[in-house]
Amino acid sequence: QHEEASHACRVALQPALQEIDSLVGESILDPLCRSVNRKVSAALAKMHRGTYLQEATEHQQQTTSSFVQIYLTNLYDEIATKYLSQLPGEYAVTEASTVATYSIYCFVSNAALLRPLGETGRLRLTQDLADFEMALEQLVFKGGTSLSLSQIAGGKPYAELRAVRQL
Repeated sequence: QHEEASHACRVALQPALQEIDSLVGESILDPLCRSVNRKVSAALAKMHRGTYLQEATEHQQQTTSSFVQIYLTNLYDEIATKYLSQLPGEYAVTEASTVATYSIYCFVSNAALLRPLGETGRLRLTQDLADFEMALEQLVFKGGTSLSLSQIAGGKPYAELRAVRQL
């Protein structure tokens, strides 16, 4: 008898729960994603300041941190602690996945525009792609999902990231 009542309540409340999820998405998650993605875009745009265009000496290459370590790793840690940790699990997963997907497309687009790119710049970019992948894996993990980067958004963003590594 209690199970029947419980089931009837769940069925009756389902439209309201769906409406709440829709409202949360439109009013909270979408603006939050846009704001976070703007921060990511601003950080990624810094790659055009000459990070990959300069030919560095061997000593500079060994002592210089990568672009990802300087500009993105701390940003993704901040996103995880400031935003994702404050959201309920299902919303944090959505937010982390959306930011990771956007980050990949934005990074690939910016990297494709880097010109002229010498051999040293290509090596740095290849290393940064590996660092970038690790930083995003950590962001997605901190978002609370068991999915890997290759499983987010049908794997298309990850496939694009991997394709850039081949160049």
